[in-house]
Amino acid sequence: MMKRIVTSDKKDISKTFYEKTKIKTFSQKNISSKDWPESWKRIFTKDFARLQKVKLPENIPLLKISLSKVLLERRSERNFLGKPTNAACVGTLLFYSSGIIPGVKQWNSTRRFYPSAGARYPLEVYLSIGNVKGLKNGLYHYNVRDHSLDVLWQKENVNKMIARLTNQDWVVGSNIIILITSVFQRTQIKYGDRGLRHIFLEGGHLAQNIYLVATTLGLKVCAIGGFVDDRINKIIDIDGENEGILYVLAVGT
Repeated sequence: MMKRIVTSDKKDISKTFYEKTKIKTFSQKNISSKDWPESWKRIFTKDFARLQKVKLPENIPLLKISLSKVLLERRSERNFLGKPTNAACVGTLLFYSSGIIPGVKQWNSTRRFYPSAGARYPLEVYLSIGNVKGLKNGLYHYNVRDHSLDVLWQKENVNKMIARLTNQDWVVGSNIIILITSVFQRTQIKYGDRGLRHIFLEGGHLAQNIYLVATTLGLKVCAIGGFVDDRINKIIDIDGENEGILYVLAVGT
């Protein structure tokens, strides 16, 4: 039986959000990119410089399956079998879903495999690892800049902790729980309140990439929109205001 979801506010949030983020007029002409402030040009990322890093395999294979086949096979699946995957597979999934497209040397001109309004890239990716060969169970942050994992902490029961906060028992059987957060100001510094719309759309772009790449790799995925935000934010050690959880995806075999 479906359990009732309790929210913290009885107001019609959808109308309020939609109204507050509308564009009602353009106050000025478009600003030429050469006149943009520095904060609009710089691409920011998180880097836990003092923490241990796990370098992911650099020999990333080309994905050879046809796009039409992947699109036809893509679906949400919850029946994980519990077979282990490996670090190379995780690295490939992260690279093609949320990594940096190779070939550009200047950092502030780099692009990702998903669209981002104004190339602001507010999203950060964390992983709760539960059953991956070559990676200890624990919580990691994907360091997109050098294709590595920052080790936040290593514990056996991280997946169980997060699964309880989704109210979905089947999540425990996944190999990886991907946690997508947003550093809101990266986008809002350019787009103001309208930037919130861009951020949520961007989360969807990234999630679809995860689905398609995972399908190519023979992995199962199911996205989860219901979770206890503040408790997950606390596990990741983010404040929920400057950076907050947007999306959760369970990935497994």
